[in-house]
Amino acid sequence: EYIKDAQAACMVGELPAQLPMGPVFPSLIDRSQVPQGSDGETVYLYMQSVPLELSGGRDWDEEKDGFIDRALTELDDYAPGLKASVIGQNCQSPKDLERKGAHRGNIVHADMSIHQMGPYRPIRSMAGYRTPIQNLWHTAAGAHPMGALNGWSGRTTGRMVDRIIRKS
Repeated sequence: EYIKDAQAACMVGELPAQLPMGPVFPSLIDRSQVPQGSDGETVYLYMQSVPLELSGGRDWDEEKDGFIDRALTELDDYAPGLKASVIGQNCQSPKDLERKGAHRGNIVHADMSIHQMGPYRPIRSMAGYRTPIQNLWHTAAGAHPMGALNGWSGRTTGRMVDRIIRKS
């Protein structure tokens, strides 16, 4: 229910009362993400319900520090002491992502709606990592299996291209 409420708030430019998020701790398996000898961790917070444009004339450049503070406070409810242990942060708002070329601030290239997930991701005509251009393949966050920057689509695309080349 809170995810549905968060989506409704975002549709009108409001920040959700409760923040759906997906925390990832990549340094648990990749120690190169922290300084040598560190016993700390790196955490990425993926926020699925964040409006691109804020209501009331507010701007992400002014809001993002308060937003990440609020997100860390909420995460601290599940992992007590986490917020107090943070020594640095880098918050990339939808506006920041758009400046870097992510269409309308969307890091997963295409919305994560049901009809754009699974084998037909990002769209039916580009299913199977193929594009309308011969020998040009689509991979990354916008490709099957789903929007995430985890390398899965690149690995799968590579395997498919390898099979096709071997058959040639």
